[in-house]
Amino acid sequence: MSKLNIDQKTVIELFSDKRSDFLIPDYQRPYAWSESECQTLWDDLFAFAIPDNNIERFNDDSDEYYLGPIVTFENRQGKQEVIDGQQRLTTLLLLLRAFYERSFQPRGSADEEDAGNDRAVHMEDQCV
Repeated sequence: MSKLNIDQKTVIELFSDKRSDFLIPDYQRPYAWSESECQTLWDDLFAFAIPDNNIERFNDDSDEYYLGPIVTFENRQGKQEVIDGQQRLTTLLLLLRAFYERSFQPRGSADEEDAGNDRAVHMEDQCV
């Protein structure tokens, strides 16, 4: 019988864990979130991080956001097969990638800045 472990992790812990080499198995449905689901997740995250549009009200020492369960199974190759939470996990990774692209785009000429903006827009479009 398989052993069941339940861990509560922050998003940072989830994505920085060296064992978190995620794999979406073939039997899982493809990514299907529309703009509506992405917007709902974004609105929830924004309302949590900036309550009442006032960042001063956020208390990072005690406030916790419940993302919902992400269920994985470690396969024989040591990869974490995602059983539940695939849509949320994929959307968060796309969001983090868009933030990364936006934050670390090359600075310089207007053409370079436009190219960076185009990349960020393209990544955001992939989410919807």
